[in-house]
Amino acid sequence: MTSTAIDPATAIDPKALDRALADLHARRWEIVDRLDATYRSIHNAVDDRQVGRTRWAMTDQAAYDRLVELLDAPNPAPRLRDYAYLIDRVARYRAERAAVTAEIDTAEAPYRAKPWPRFYVVDRGHIHANPHCHTLRPSTRLGWLPELSGDTEADAVTAHGPLLCTHCFPSAPVEWTVGQVKVEDPSMCSHKRMREWKVRGRSAWCKECGGLAAVTSIGNLRKHKRPTPA
Repeated sequence: MTSTAIDPATAIDPKALDRALADLHARRWEIVDRLDATYRSIHNAVDDRQVGRTRWAMTDQAAYDRLVELLDAPNPAPRLRDYAYLIDRVARYRAERAAVTAEIDTAEAPYRAKPWPRFYVVDRGHIHANPHCHTLRPSTRLGWLPELSGDTEADAVTAHGPLLCTHCFPSAPVEWTVGQVKVEDPSMCSHKRMREWKVRGRSAWCKECGGLAAVTSIGNLRKHKRPTPA
């Protein structure tokens, strides 16, 4: 992916600058993914074991160092020679990552000098004003919405009210879910108080609608179907 050159000396257009930065960040994530895939191959090459679903017993650097050590041995195992290319690949991806990170740092200069509103989006999730929102996990990857860069919160609410994180945007409508209004099914009852226990099973009769509902571990009724009028 080619990036758009950004000249900090020119007049600042938040939308144009952030479009270019979005491209740079996308390019960096591509490199990071390739580097991660290379490290996974290295872990396998040195017979490392996985701890859980996403972690290895060795760090990436430790696995890399171990492969270098094995390849530098007087008589490396024949199968290890097939993994020698991974060492060069790591060096290349590290250099590419450092280069694009430097580009990002330079391109961010106008924003650091005079910040403007920015908007970030989680895939199939909310829009945030801050990549460090406490509702996000450290591993969450955020996309950019440069078409909103420099706009006000009111503009964002008007354009994307249903998708805005209410922690980042207090004026966003709290009754919205991601992409749609919460619509209650009239055939379902959410009343939690019971009228009486059923003789068999962990169920009870609803005090409000008279329907039968399962009971939670703390004694509340789960959402249940209202009885059909006779």
